Amino acid sequence: MFSIFSKKINLTDLFDNATDIHNHVLPGIDDGAKTIKDSLQMLDKFKALGFSSITATPHTMSDFYPNTNETITKALNTVTDQLNNGIKLKATSEYMIDPKFEDLLKNSPEDLLTFNDKHILVEMSFYRPYDRFEEVLYDLQLKGFKPILAHPERYLYYANDLSYFTTLKNKEVRLQLNTLSLTNHYGNKTNEIAKKLLNEDLYDFIGTDAHKIEHLHKIETIKINSKYANQIEKLLKNNKALF
Repeated sequence: MFSIFSKKINLTDLFDNATDIHNHVLPGIDDGAKTIKDSLQMLDKFKALGFSSITATPHTMSDFYPNTNETITKALNTVTDQLNNGIKLKATSEYMIDPKFEDLLKNSPEDLLTFNDKHILVEMSFYRPYDRFEEVLYDLQLKGFKPILAHPERYLYYANDLSYFTTLKNKEVRLQLNTLSLTNHYGNKTNEIAKKLLNEDLYDFIGTDAHKIEHLHKIETIKINSKYANQIEKLLKNNKALF
């Protein structure tokens, strides 16, 4: 029997004047866009998908991507100097919670790049939880920051204890869904967890986490169950408040 709740809709139909808050479009400073040509190509595709504003979030990750305000600002300026498609572009960072981040938070919190109202995007290793993760989140909050945990559905070590994310929410940690987690792009388990967290209305924001043009092409093909449409629209509305 046909049910309206099983109807599929194009995800891009919801991207009307949308804002993305998690992506890697700045060139040459992390595992995202490699060149300015890549960056501009991605931003043209963002525009075509319906996005009007983008906050780039290059990794800041110990010795792998030791970005600073200076490296991120330089890359941002390189792009904005050549960007002419009407998209508004800003930059913060996606901070790996690790010992170097703790040092930065302790010694130079004013150097942390944030969204509006001191929201800050953070992540953990995909292999194991950081042993002082909750303490770092608390330290962030004590300094007035509002942490947003990127792609919780991808931390598979919590797959059997999803109540942990309710605990984080109760501690006023915001959660950000990866758009590609609405598919099996990261694997079936990640897709399953994303749907469970959506069903429990635990997400606050949504981000593409696009690293290359192919990710945006894949996002263009996503169809979602119509029952999630109102939630996704709410997340996109929340995104706008961060820009």
